Amino acid sequence: MSQQLGKMLALVTVGIPVRNGGEFLAHALDSILGQSYRNLEIVVSDNGSDDQTAETMARYCKLDRRIVYIRQREPIKAFDNFRFVLDQAKGVYFLWAAHDDFHSPDYIERLVHALEADSEAVLTFGDLLITSPGNEQGTLRDYDFATEELQWRRRMKKAAFTQCFHIYGVWRTSSLKSIPFAGNAWWPDLPVMIGAAFIGTFKYVPGPRFFYHEVPKTNLQRVQYQDYAARFNIVAGVLGLIRASYISSAGVGGLFAGLYGAWLVISKQARNLPGFLGRRLRWP
Repeated sequence: MSQQLGKMLALVTVGIPVRNGGEFLAHALDSILGQSYRNLEIVVSDNGSDDQTAETMARYCKLDRRIVYIRQREPIKAFDNFRFVLDQAKGVYFLWAAHDDFHSPDYIERLVHALEADSEAVLTFGDLLITSPGNEQGTLRDYDFATEELQWRRRMKKAAFTQCFHIYGVWRTSSLKSIPFAGNAWWPDLPVMIGAAFIGTFKYVPGPRFFYHEVPKTNLQRVQYQDYAARFNIVAGVLGLIRASYISSAGVGGLFAGLYGAWLVISKQARNLPGFLGRRLRWP
């Protein structure tokens, strides 16, 4: 794709929230800079890293003018950093990119074209591959997230009961920015996905590949990483998730959508309760 053609395309903002990107950050940046879709702005928010992240970013900023590097004065919560890069976005479309994930070269181009061809869609996402130490090529996962041709209540229900890998798809920026983000330690991305499902559809685009680097963590490890907390209370976490789901859904759909979003989360947690208690009560 020529530079001249790239200037004619809609601007896409890629938001990269990072803290201690370490050995993975350069690979993630190469994946974005190597995209066939050229009209990008790449906003990197360094959340107080104390490793080589700043040095890596200094090197890449010299290589490509599309990169905007911002270093937070004090560390903020991880999901607040996700919101921060979104708030900086000037593009018509938006993509979150984690510092340890990567994409096929056609990822942005094909997902943007699919969004432009479907006015009902607020998000497009491709094929999901899970990578891990020792499995850098990734394993293709059967991942049913699409909500095309579903009425809004069924879209919200499906979003509530689906893992949130597709949050790393290409979004309509205006739609994503319209969703209130309420802070919660437990599953912080789920309220956003439920609210987004009220606004429009999630569209599957076969072919472009997203490689998700999976690092198993306990609940406490996740909260320590996200919020820098020393302790985690599951009851408080679930209550925070219910509250956040109400706020996000009500913010885009009004009172009934908010109550429905909260009820979906309550139903999901009730469904998961027997398995949770079984794991807690299981003898060593």
